[in-house]
Amino acid sequence: MLWTIGARPGVGKSAFALNLIEQAIKYTPNLTVDLFSLEMTAQDNYQRIVACETGVAAGKFTNPYQMSAAEKEKVRAGIEQLNRQQLYLHDKLLILPQIIKTIRAHAAKAAAGEYLAVIDYLQIISLERLAARTDRRLEIETITRELKLLTNEMGIPIILFSQLNRELEKRVDRTPQLADLRESGSIEQDSNTVSFLYPISNDEEHKAVRHLNLIFRKNRSGCLTELAFTFTPGQMRFTPQLVLDTPVAAGNGTVNMQQDVVPPTMRRN
Repeated sequence: MLWTIGARPGVGKSAFALNLIEQAIKYTPNLTVDLFSLEMTAQDNYQRIVACETGVAAGKFTNPYQMSAAEKEKVRAGIEQLNRQQLYLHDKLLILPQIIKTIRAHAAKAAAGEYLAVIDYLQIISLERLAARTDRRLEIETITRELKLLTNEMGIPIILFSQLNRELEKRVDRTPQLADLRESGSIEQDSNTVSFLYPISNDEEHKAVRHLNLIFRKNRSGCLTELAFTFTPGQMRFTPQLVLDTPVAAGNGTVNMQQDVVPPTMRRN
């Protein structure tokens, strides 16, 4: 199962990726996870996952003296729990063959249904090191096709984050559509599921607690619906409005997380 999640820069897609991982680990304790985060360092992502798990503000990790005794205990317990997981944080693998090689190696060692790969994000991946990008659209098509073939071959889920076109921000209605996927229609074609993370209003970026929706535009294994979340950037935490223990999407692999199904008519005031 290849699940693509699109978003514009600054919306919180990297934090959403970490929340998906944190939830997946809760549901599957023996889960092996590869996170290829090509914008954040492994240390930054580690701290953000702990912040998401514990509720302690991520900014305090650079200065532990700001933490209370209770917060330090939460962080200690969170680190202890996280270190028991098979979680691999990659911040230097930018080349598709390296990414595929790593996924193959770790997925082969994991039991059935106990592996997940998350890539943040598609447009920063290259086919070759220092290769001249003469036809970026063709490169994107090759990348999505190779990842799709990999999910089919190994029976694993891969969550692929993608940027959206800038034209989206020029529209009055900024609810993303499939046509907003940046650079290639192959993203839609090769993905089992395509969803978009977006703010419900134009001023959400400046709020301490933001309201974001995840709208499903393609889902070969389920219905097209919309999920509503609040996002607290300081704690890197996405919180659903109503918790339901159900799969997000099914296919060759299933990723579980806490969901909130919100009818489209209730998205906005």
